[in-house]
Amino acid sequence: MSSSSSDDPAATRLKAVAAHLNYPAGLLRDQLCIITGAGQGIGAETARLFANEGARVVVSDIDAAKAAGVADGINERGGKALAIPGDLLKDGYIEGLVGRAAEFGGGKIHIIVNNAGFTWDGVIHKVGLRAFAPSAILGGYGRWDVKNTYLTDGPS
Repeated sequence: MSSSSSDDPAATRLKAVAAHLNYPAGLLRDQLCIITGAGQGIGAETARLFANEGARVVVSDIDAAKAAGVADGINERGGKALAIPGDLLKDGYIEGLVGRAAEFGGGKIHIIVNNAGFTWDGVIHKVGLRAFAPSAILGGYGRWDVKNTYLTDGPS
């Protein structure tokens, strides 16, 4: 009695692995991905990479023009992208983002890359109080010694 390849565990595993290696469709084929902060830098490159791997990409950024530029570039190269600009800190934006993304993804969201953030341009010793005080003081992780302009680990 000969066994078929479907009974062979190695053949079954090989078939499962081969299903993921779907060049040229990409490793993220049919996945819906939301990338926040995708209007420039690492977020934009992540959006392009995911689109190249076959994902539908939602480009979320506070800068509408930059978000549209990234999404348009992906679509022009044959990918599928949708720009949904907005401020993640504003009430209602996240709910709208998720709703529109789910529609774009056929009712599903598979991947979320939380890349949005804020940076102060400058070297750490010249940025000063404005960069650290909110997270240090409001987060209760230390106190700000304004006289010496450094963050201490004493009680807040």
